[in-house]
Amino acid sequence: PDTTKEQLIFFAEKLRSSFQLKNFDVVGKRTCSFGLTISEDKDDVIKILERADSALYLAKRKGRNRVEFI
Repeated sequence: PDTTKEQLIFFAEKLRSSFQLKNFDVVGKRTCSFGLTISEDKDDVIKILERADSALYLAKRKGRNRVEFI
């Protein structure tokens, strides 16, 4: 709650970067992508999930291992 777009992106980038640096025992190095959005007053859960999902697919289309915000 009460998180700005900039704070959200900063936190997700920190998670993404930490995950990228981890060497997992069984699978080795891995990466991850995040699709982000912020709920607005007029949003229902479906709208929020649709935007987050769109942002995630945008990250994947742009090469993966990234954070995208819609």
